[in-house]
Amino acid sequence: MAKPNPIWKRMYSYKYTEYDMKCATWCINQDIHISPLPILHDGNNFYIDIIIKGKISRSPKKFTVDETVPKIYEYYRFYYEKNNTKKERSSIN
Repeated sequence: MAKPNPIWKRMYSYKYTEYDMKCATWCINQDIHISPLPILHDGNNFYIDIIIKGKISRSPKKFTVDETVPKIYEYYRFYYEKNNTKKERSSIN
């Protein structure tokens, strides 16, 4: 069996919060998906794809392995907070 790639282990060592997971779950249920896209021939860098109801947008910026997952959860929080009232958000925190 092949050893896991250490890049992915570092990438998913991010300590997400309960709020991060609530935002991500809400987004996924609303057909908003955010994922890393490795950049071939560019070391440990990634783009981030945001797919909303089938429409794909790709980040113009490249992210390092250590920046990628925190940025993904930042996007999930952004879309959750943009689409929910303050009262709805406070019931989750």
